[in-house]
Amino acid sequence: MRPPTVFANRPTCDLEQLRGDLRGRWRVAVRAVMVLLSLHGLTAAEIGALLECHPATARRWIGRFNIAGPAGLADRPRPGRPRLGGRRLCARIAALLECPGPWTVRRVWRCLGRPDLSLRTLYRRIRQVAVWRRPCPGGGHRGGAPVVPAVTRRRPHSGRLGIPFVLDTGAVIALSQLDKTARTMLAAALREQSQVWVPAPVITELVRGNQRRDAAVNRVLKSVSDVHPLDEPLARDAGRLLAGGGTTVDAMVVATAQRVAGAGSVVIMTGDPRDITALVADDSRVRVAAV
Repeated sequence: MRPPTVFANRPTCDLEQLRGDLRGRWRVAVRAVMVLLSLHGLTAAEIGALLECHPATARRWIGRFNIAGPAGLADRPRPGRPRLGGRRLCARIAALLECPGPWTVRRVWRCLGRPDLSLRTLYRRIRQVAVWRRPCPGGGHRGGAPVVPAVTRRRPHSGRLGIPFVLDTGAVIALSQLDKTARTMLAAALREQSQVWVPAPVITELVRGNQRRDAAVNRVLKSVSDVHPLDEPLARDAGRLLAGGGTTVDAMVVATAQRVAGAGSVVIMTGDPRDITALVADDSRVRVAAV
């Protein structure tokens, strides 16, 4: 006999992949869902909370549907020049690097048919699908000195995401100040293809609208996977955590981590482990890492 109620119960990596598809290849379908929910009487705020987007996003796509119909839900042409190398350049690089190396930027450029872009731009494209490795010295010698050829070796893609990370204010500050422990921890997370989140209230606590003052923090924010939005259910979860004490931003960080964890686990990078640990309490899904 079938159970009366069925809930989704998949690992966090599957849920994050689903969220990524909803923002990527299925984004037009999500816009159509916004329109259908609006036709059923849901407000923009309710649609945003349900689909994890800002209410203004829901209003924009509903407005475009009202003006142009289903055709208004498609992406409009973007301004600016086309992407150098074409849209499939990264896929071509990934297919090329399936063959054993050693690879250099110039060799990749020649094998791609000498595309019309600089070697520096090609280097940035390669970094999106590969990591660089320099072998240990050894083997041949030239003039009595060991030869260390500059090569690349593609990091195999396992298709699985690592444990997600959530950064609090102290962690972002440590990264902006080039703290060695924080940078090492973040680099390890990115190598494991972990999602790295910064809750929106952390940004409120950090930035002040001064371009020079905020430059270091903005560089850190660009390096993370995404900024986690604030919605009403998340705010209520944080409020329940505050019943035991603590600050509002710390409660938002822990509530965000618990949502990101789902049925899996999550790591909070923090500069204030005592307060964060007190808010986490007995939640075994959340691990606290001090920086």
